[in-house]
Amino acid sequence: QKSKKKKIPNSIKKKTKQNDPQQQEQLKEPQDDQDIHSNTSGSQNGSTVVHHNGNEEEKQFSFVQRHKRSILLLALLVAVVAAVMSYFAVQNNIEETQAPTISPAPTVSAMPTPMPSQSPTNLPSMSPSVSPTDSPQPSSMPSSSPTRDFRSILEGFLGEQGYGADLSSQPGSMALDWILDEAHDSDVEFVALQTKTLQRFAVVTLEFSLLSNGNDSNAEISSTRQKNNQNNNMMVATKFVDECDWEGVTCNNGGQVTKIEWPFRKLKGHIPPEIRFLFRLEYLDISNNDLRGSIPETLYSLASLERLYLFKNSITGTISSRISLLDKITHLHLSHNNFSGSLPDELKSDWDGIRPLRYFNVYFNKLTGELPKNLNWRECTYFDVGRNQLTGTLPESLGEQLVELRHLHLDHNRFTGTLPLSYNNVGNGRLESLTINHNRLTGVVSGQRDLYNKMSVYTLQENQFTSMGSEICNMLIPWGEMPELKADCDICNCTDFFNICARYCDAL
Repeated sequence: QKSKKKKIPNSIKKKTKQNDPQQQEQLKEPQDDQDIHSNTSGSQNGSTVVHHNGNEEEKQFSFVQRHKRSILLLALLVAVVAAVMSYFAVQNNIEETQAPTISPAPTVSAMPTPMPSQSPTNLPSMSPSVSPTDSPQPSSMPSSSPTRDFRSILEGFLGEQGYGADLSSQPGSMALDWILDEAHDSDVEFVALQTKTLQRFAVVTLEFSLLSNGNDSNAEISSTRQKNNQNNNMMVATKFVDECDWEGVTCNNGGQVTKIEWPFRKLKGHIPPEIRFLFRLEYLDISNNDLRGSIPETLYSLASLERLYLFKNSITGTISSRISLLDKITHLHLSHNNFSGSLPDELKSDWDGIRPLRYFNVYFNKLTGELPKNLNWRECTYFDVGRNQLTGTLPESLGEQLVELRHLHLDHNRFTGTLPLSYNNVGNGRLESLTINHNRLTGVVSGQRDLYNKMSVYTLQENQFTSMGSEICNMLIPWGEMPELKADCDICNCTDFFNICARYCDAL
């Protein structure tokens, strides 16, 4: 048998491969689960057969090929589950690291329990506090009342190093204490250093200043506030209430104070310099009180101020030349006070434009000097300088430039000279009242006032006029609308049915 198993020559192998391509293809691409057979024709000695049986390795390879997709899906699922578990593990570690430390109950552990420190830090302190806190969360503020450091910060913000408030004055000091007490009562240590805080301080300072006559103690001022509150008179500043909601205070949509109305409040103090911190103030009415002192220079820096009512007080001092800074002022009522000095030339319109002043009243003061020339108030409808100590002649420009004027009051002064002809056309003939009585005017009172069909009050008495035009009588009822005409008896020549002159002289 060994002699029969001969080695197949290479020539036979090559011939077999060349002569049987189908068999060659079978050798290259065997089918699964089948035996591979290669039959080769032999020589004369017989045929030689090459037989390859399917073994175990080929079966395993075939199994992997059939289930390859399932194996890949299973591996992918395992990878996803592992990634999800890793993500949640990392998140738990991060939360445990960033979560604030909650003060636990006291333990007997030898190791110190992590507790929040007495001052806020970025990381919790590892040293135990003196005693455990009852709060389940760490407090955002280190203490329940303002500290001395915060007082210093607030003083720096409001005082000389900041906005320049006078914190040494009684109203300023009381206002500072009031704000700190409010913070203490609300368990807030830090008040935002912003213009809203400055505004609140200004309104509180204004109230304390208007309540004090300068001799009252802090306790007396506080007592006055309490009494006024009980009498529904005045106690404006209210803790934990926005200043825009305080009595007599109005704000715009941005929370800026634009209007303060505190008339008839029995105020006896003075206007503080801190009023300048009300940057958007447009309307201030503290009339009909008993205010003292003078207008602070800082008030003239309120560039938005349009209406200023200070009448019927006891304010002294002068009207500053800084009034020229009030470019938007439309109503200036300072009557029934004790102002002295002259009316500043800066009242007139300047090269920037026509001053929009429509109402000007300084009646019953102690003003001296002459009326400024060329005021050029073309929108003014009411002009009253009566009952002062003004001197000089009446300026021609007053009758020429006040084209919208309806009421002109120059009475009870010391004006000299004649009544200018331009006054016949003041207000474009639409003047309703003209009072020039109780002066030292001379000459002839012109009667060329045909346009004055709306005149209701005309007083000329107590002057040194030599005559009066008869045309003036035509302005009386029933020819005109004037019910009141007063003139000295030696010049009055109205002898109509009403006999106004005779009635007035008899009344004297």
